Amino acid sequence: MLIVFNLAMKDKKISKLVADSAAFIRNAQMQDIADVVYTVRDVVDEIRDQATKQRLRVLPYEIKMMEPSPVVLVQDQ
Repeated sequence: MLIVFNLAMKDKKISKLVADSAAFIRNAQMQDIADVVYTVRDVVDEIRDQATKQRLRVLPYEIKMMEPSPVVLVQDQ
């Protein structure tokens, strides 16, 4: 995941952000970047270290879990 956070955009948030495991492992402050943070169950399941697992339990924002539709998965293959 690459987050480009321009200082000129400091007070502006994007409406939606899709996070991968690196965002959680690196403890990215996604609540400062987006109004809503989305991820998939597989991303959370990838996280093995206890410190990151603990941070996920007490995040100061809600993670919306979503799964891609089967139609999208078939189209990507």
